[in-house]
Amino acid sequence: MNIVENVFPKEPSEKKVALVFYKPGELEDAYSFPIAGVSAKILGGFLRTFNLRLPQCFLGLVNQVTTCEREEQDKLQLRKDLETFQPDIVIIFDNETLTAAGIKGNIASYRGTVFIPSDPASPFFNFKCMPTFHPSYVLRGHSEAEVIVTADLEKALQSATSKELQRPQRTFLLNPTSQDIITRLNEIIETKAETSFDIEGGLVNIDCCSVSCDPSFAFIIPFSKGPDRVFPENEEMEIWRALSRMLMDPEVPKVLQNSLYDRFVLAYRYHILIRNVKNDTMLKHWELYCEMEKGLGFQTSFYTNEPYYKSEIKGDHLTRWAYCCKDSAVTLEISRKRDLLLKDPNLPYAEEHYQFNMAMLNPILYMELKGMKYNYLGALARAQEVENELAVYQDRINSYIGIVTGKQIGRAHV
Repeated sequence: MNIVENVFPKEPSEKKVALVFYKPGELEDAYSFPIAGVSAKILGGFLRTFNLRLPQCFLGLVNQVTTCEREEQDKLQLRKDLETFQPDIVIIFDNETLTAAGIKGNIASYRGTVFIPSDPASPFFNFKCMPTFHPSYVLRGHSEAEVIVTADLEKALQSATSKELQRPQRTFLLNPTSQDIITRLNEIIETKAETSFDIEGGLVNIDCCSVSCDPSFAFIIPFSKGPDRVFPENEEMEIWRALSRMLMDPEVPKVLQNSLYDRFVLAYRYHILIRNVKNDTMLKHWELYCEMEKGLGFQTSFYTNEPYYKSEIKGDHLTRWAYCCKDSAVTLEISRKRDLLLKDPNLPYAEEHYQFNMAMLNPILYMELKGMKYNYLGALARAQEVENELAVYQDRINSYIGIVTGKQIGRAHV
């Protein structure tokens, strides 16, 4: 049984960075080193972007043997070595290593989130950590991973300047009176402030929505807690009237994530048209990184220091309301950060194309609400034509590479 020990830095570095993996693979086992081969070259390339080299980093393993049969012993050794090294940041590269840090989730959700494990049993207890994709994920051909890992490493190294967590400071008004809500909506109408808006629910029922005019503050507009109303019917009607006036005011610029969803639900179910949707963060993000995920959870991890929070939607009503407020506040923060990149002189057509896509939302919403003529039989016929054309080209490819399928044999005997 070969034991691959943790490796302390061989060269000095301004920031003390620890890179931790779950267990050695075949190459790591053969070289008796925590990371080896192409994965080591890829990771080294990422680090050089920030003037950092692998020999300047602590390289650790949760399991020092490939069979993981000494995990508890190896975790204690990792803890001891990290205590000796005292890293400014620990970068985690595997789902299993994330679990060892006390988070039962996957790297795809939590990558980019800086956190400090609170479980004393974790080898990472009290050390600042951040997960990201393993270099082998990049190696497997995920085209977007290089940009994501680079952004994650930049965030991790920026975070390494302090032992404290650097969290956005946000305040949420979660128990407003009906008059609080109406007053704030009227203020938006008067000031024409840029306003981020988000709903929770759908065509059957909207249980709450949130409004933010500043990334540091948002207020909830709650309609129900489970089966119960939050406000008496007459007060709720006044809230809906004030909300409708604000949303339909063409002089109040609105910011939403995937705005067509909110706009369709409100128009179809509540007969409220959201006018002057100035920005849609999903389209704005797509304009610059069309190959990446477009959900708000991913954008939050990519553009902000807000930790992963999307699981909070399943909490009690106050947790859900805070989640909704966070959505609108984060959406506004992301939108403002993207404005600068859209005006990058190296992307001369980005702003123009983004505005073109924004202009298409109104006709698309109209089609969603009114329907569109669709030649069903013609579409079926065209689909069959395309399928037949694809089969011809597939046969040519199969013949070229020497593959004979059952369909080709059948056609040969016809």
